[in-house]
Amino acid sequence: MQWAVPLLLVALLWLLLAPATRQYVIALTRSLRLRRLDLYAEPLNLSDNSSVRVIRASLRSEDDGRVVHALSLLLQILDIDWSADLVPLAAHESAQIRHFAHRRLASLGGDVGSGSIRSALN
Repeated sequence: MQWAVPLLLVALLWLLLAPATRQYVIALTRSLRLRRLDLYAEPLNLSDNSSVRVIRASLRSEDDGRVVHALSLLLQILDIDWSADLVPLAAHESAQIRHFAHRRLASLGGDVGSGSIRSALN
C-alpha cells in the first residue's frame, strides 16, 4: 500500500509527459520540413534521441532542401557522431550536399573523413 501513491504519481507524470514528447518531435519534424528552424534565434538541445532520429530521417530525405537544412543543423550538434549519416551524402547527386558532407567529414579529423569518403565514392 505504501507504494500505491508513488506509483500513481509516476503513472500520472508519464501520462502528462508522453504527449509533450510526441508534440516536440512533431514540431521538430515540421520545422525541418519547412526549413524554418533557426538555432540562433531559438537555442535548443537537439542531441536527444528523438531529435537525432528526426534529423537522421531528414538527412535521408529525397528533398534536397530538407537535407541541406538538416546538414546545417549538424554544426550545432557536436556531441553526436554523424559520420555514418554523412558517408552516403558524400556521393549524393547534389553538389551542395556533397560539398557539405565532405567538409563535415573532414572536420571529424583522423582517417574517418578521407577513408569514409573514399569508400563511399568507390
